[in-house]
Amino acid sequence: MRTATFAAICAFISAVIVWLLQFLSAYLGISIPYIDWIIFKAIEFAIFVPIVGLILYPVNERVRFWRKKRGRDIEAEEKYETDSGIIKLTPND
Repeated sequence: MRTATFAAICAFISAVIVWLLQFLSAYLGISIPYIDWIIFKAIEFAIFVPIVGLILYPVNERVRFWRKKRGRDIEAEEKYETDSGIIKLTPND
């Protein structure tokens, strides 16, 4: 899958993990005030997103290889796209 999509999926999965940790702590009766919500978000983006990215990276490489075998080279397509998704005639530097 594309790089931006992969990053978004990793962020979403890590957000679900943090939400489940918050739910589990509330279920077990551990009190988490609002200041801890900010700490959980910092932990999510500092720790969980790279960990989820490292775990899912081999899966992403297999998906890219599978799509490349079927004639869809995502890396070559990304060279011609801008950040907003618009396709240009010249490759990005």
